[in-house]
Amino acid sequence: MINIVDFFEKQFEKWNEERKCGYCWKFEFSQRLSEVNESRQEDDDCCVMVFMVDYNIQKIRSYPASDTGQFVENHLSYNHSFNLLFLMHDDIGTNVHNEIKGHPKEESKWSRIIHPLSQCLQDFDACEIIKKPLRYNSETWRILIDYMDDYTGWQANYSLTEKIY
Repeated sequence: MINIVDFFEKQFEKWNEERKCGYCWKFEFSQRLSEVNESRQEDDDCCVMVFMVDYNIQKIRSYPASDTGQFVENHLSYNHSFNLLFLMHDDIGTNVHNEIKGHPKEESKWSRIIHPLSQCLQDFDACEIIKKPLRYNSETWRILIDYMDDYTGWQANYSLTEKIY
């Protein structure tokens, strides 16, 4: 079984060294959402914090039967499901776009965090990063605004299948 946590840790170390999209990157495998706020570090303000949470592995062993009722080759696979949170420190009082007059859109969550991160992450491909024979079952993205009061960014939910035999 592959170690997905190690793959992501190495990937975001690489992105940090490259300063991908002009950001610094910090990865944490927090598993529980409650640990996201607990992990805050003093230099987080300029970095993209990537948290891997809610990681679950489902082992599936099947023994399919042929038309004659005889068992044929058995199969083993692992379903990996997890969330990646791509978050930047943010002030809860900042405009999302332009709802409070007198504040320029350039200062908004959309202009500073949401849109630039979406551009940076548009080619993010978990299977390409891991470079193992994985099949995407699903991938969904959603915006997180004022997440745990301190963060704004994106959440990506993944379900991948690793076929062993």
